Amino acid sequence: MSYMPVGKIFKDSDSIFKLTIIAARRAVELNNGANKLINTSTAKFSTIALEEIAAGKVKYKILTVKRAEGNEHWQLPQGGTDGESLMIAGARELKEELNTKNFKAIAVFKNLFTYKFNLRLDRDGLPTEYQPMKNQRGYKGQRQSLLIAEFMGQDDEIKVNYWEHAGWRWVEAEKLVVEVYSTRQEATKIFMEKFWETVN
Repeated sequence: MSYMPVGKIFKDSDSIFKLTIIAARRAVELNNGANKLINTSTAKFSTIALEEIAAGKVKYKILTVKRAEGNEHWQLPQGGTDGESLMIAGARELKEELNTKNFKAIAVFKNLFTYKFNLRLDRDGLPTEYQPMKNQRGYKGQRQSLLIAEFMGQDDEIKVNYWEHAGWRWVEAEKLVVEVYSTRQEATKIFMEKFWETVN
């Protein structure tokens, strides 16, 4: 049997429940063929997972998508609510954009970020001299809410719709704000504050 100092494991989390969930998820990844993140003599996946956590190698990752029409325009998956609740609309949009429903909703936050359609954005997300088409239809701006969800499946299940997105990738949570497109960073910073409040 392996023993590990409790303080070493809990240096980044004081919740044994959350630690157990993270370790279990990581052990499943290892069992499914994921590469080990540390050098260790043990072959037991649960022990490897705990050793990786203790070494600070296991990190939260956030799924981002690349807009089909943009120049390296990476962002969080998004979409409209169409009158539905945030939980239902968020689950629907994830299914439509990523072609998998293997997500578990964790939390929702309403109207975290608001902006106005002052200028139309070109294909690279840069302002132009034209008013946005949505403005012409009576829209003045947008309120953005947040759904935090955990992906429960395997990466090969994720298949973006290429008429909307040119690709997808996982980004370490600590690096997300600088990895998304410049016009997305202000909102993403606010979203990540809520994310850390939720998972810590």
